Amino acid sequence: MQIAELHPKETTFVLLSFEGPDLYSLAGGLGVRVSELAQTLATLGYETHIFFVGDPDKPERESHANLPLTWWRVAQEVSRRFPTGVYAGEHQKHAVYTSVVPYLVIEQVVKAAVERRKHVIIMGEEWHTSETMVVLHQRLLEENLRRAVIMLWNANNIFGFDQIDWQRLQEAAHITAVSRYMKLRMWEYGINPLIIPNGVPMRFLDPVRADLVTPLQNIAKERLLLTKTARFDPSKNWIQAIHAVARLKALGLRPLLLARGGLEPYGGVVWNETHLLNLHHLRLTLRRPTPEEALYHIRMCADEADVLELDFYVPEALLRAAFKASHAVLANSGHEPFGLVGLETMAVGGVAFTGSTGEDYAQHWHNAIMLDTSDPMEIVGNLLYLQEHPELEENLRRNGPATARFYLWERVVETLRSKVRHLLLENNWPSGVGA
Repeated sequence: MQIAELHPKETTFVLLSFEGPDLYSLAGGLGVRVSELAQTLATLGYETHIFFVGDPDKPERESHANLPLTWWRVAQEVSRRFPTGVYAGEHQKHAVYTSVVPYLVIEQVVKAAVERRKHVIIMGEEWHTSETMVVLHQRLLEENLRRAVIMLWNANNIFGFDQIDWQRLQEAAHITAVSRYMKLRMWEYGINPLIIPNGVPMRFLDPVRADLVTPLQNIAKERLLLTKTARFDPSKNWIQAIHAVARLKALGLRPLLLARGGLEPYGGVVWNETHLLNLHHLRLTLRRPTPEEALYHIRMCADEADVLELDFYVPEALLRAAFKASHAVLANSGHEPFGLVGLETMAVGGVAFTGSTGEDYAQHWHNAIMLDTSDPMEIVGNLLYLQEHPELEENLRRNGPATARFYLWERVVETLRSKVRHLLLENNWPSGVGA
């Protein structure tokens, strides 16, 4: 018997995630991951549904006219009480998500797919969806629908692992992770996951807008321009980055760090450190600026700052320009399950300084600078070496996009298809079901 190959006519995808594509829901790499994966699946012709904690002021259900893509916003009644973002009121939202999503998925997606003789792939993300996956598994069994569904649960980080009932989750779903590093970390819990990496969208390989990158490159001619965008968390090595700026300033190199963090309390620790080091920290607060507006204000503030905090959502076009124009993008995490910022930097031809944990794509001095320690002098030494050997910087900038092509979301979907082939055999899915 020929086994199904996850053909778009035969397969519906359901993505479950706390974060999602709304600005309200984008708190980090998880929101970017599920948004881009959903977009890619739909572009490839798969009927795709994503259930997430969305903007309370937008429709509960939103279809896309040109794509088989549906956004389902969950827990909006709670989000109205917590308007600052997806993780405000986290526990209340989690309780609603776990109780509501299994019903919606079965009644609104699975039953309709089965009626059309389609199979369903349900992919849950992170600890917030682990109990949802368990409940879904049980209800699908009760409805005699379980064999029509393959369930995957993916770990992007170790957050919340202590809140997961691993035995029940493994009974409900097949476990995946985003890197070899995460695979090793999960061995500690007796889990041996499949590896399905993150990706970058094809548009990240498009030329960066000259009207955005050239002004930033002009700043870089006068200053040592650095960019860091990450959650405020000790694992992201913000303190290493801030101390590196102080050392570079002491050497007379006039560094400027463009810094984009989050709402986490640890940000106070970071900014207190800039004060202790006598760095001039400016906070630039804007409300949903266009790339041009944000660039204008950055240029106006740049001369006064050692560290310029971008206290606003940075438009993608401007972020890509900053990645390309900077002497280095400091994606220098000490614990990094994948490292999406480093890969995005490579895609635009930037110079990524990564850590040495989950960044499977990074090769030291071939497409990135890989840092082994939290010593700020490791950053300083590598920057000085690049200044002295511009040909090495050119190699990094040239090899980065070539690497990123191997991690386009379209390729990740192919990896997904190949990795779950044995699961298709296990479920005894024949080909041609939806034909």
